[in-house]
Amino acid sequence: MGWIIAGAIILFVLLVLILIPKAAKPYKAQASWGRGFSRVYFLLAFLYAFFMALLETDYLFGEDPTLAAHVFVFILIFIPLILIFYVLRWVFRGFKK
Repeated sequence: MGWIIAGAIILFVLLVLILIPKAAKPYKAQASWGRGFSRVYFLLAFLYAFFMALLETDYLFGEDPTLAAHVFVFILIFIPLILIFYVLRWVFRGFKK
């Protein structure tokens, strides 16, 4: 339990006290925040799909699933996450002038 609290404090300090004030400063007029967000989103989506495929394949396909079952579950999780990204990007680009 102590590790979870320590991790939450470190994450809070990193995000709120260090990264958000730096992101608020205008380093240059045309900062490329969209590319950084997309890269982070795809990395997190990949990691989420990878670990969920490892964990949930045993539940869906029994005790000893094959590699094809792991890949199938990974694709079932990863493709909708990519589609969600493009829908969110489409919505946010609609608000830009």
